[in-house]
Amino acid sequence: MPIATNLHMGHDNTAYPDAYYVRQNKDQFVSTLHSQGAWQPGEQHLAPAAGLLLAEIERRLPSDKLISRVTFDVLGVIHSGPFTVDVQVVRPGRSIELVEARMCHGDQVSVHARVWRLSASDTTSVEGLEWNPLPPPESLHPLTFSSIWDGGFIATLEARRGGG
Repeated sequence: MPIATNLHMGHDNTAYPDAYYVRQNKDQFVSTLHSQGAWQPGEQHLAPAAGLLLAEIERRLPSDKLISRVTFDVLGVIHSGPFTVDVQVVRPGRSIELVEARMCHGDQVSVHARVWRLSASDTTSVEGLEWNPLPPPESLHPLTFSSIWDGGFIATLEARRGGG
């Protein structure tokens, strides 16, 4: 079955919320124009998709373990419109576990996230030097990415640029 494209909520000039996605039920979502990528109107940008997958892992599988590594496999076009998110524990453990989340458009998986979580422990013996804090955002020059790239997601970004 072919995947429909260009179905972001709001693509037909109807109102849509100030959000990247609208939850339809426990595991079903619809993308809004805010998640639109810069290359094709019927595609999502990876950044909001990745954020949603991580948020769903934390929402559905809360843990006192800390995320130590995250990888994202992009397995094809991240289509706009309706999709589901599937989350599961692949390797349970007392001190380390592997959790996965998949964004699915029908039977096609577009993004597969793998998250390793570890038990928290005292790291004082291996702590390093701290970096100098960044200057406050209001002291930096605004950078408008939408003047460089198109797309709904790019338009939602607020960025600042420092002198050095």
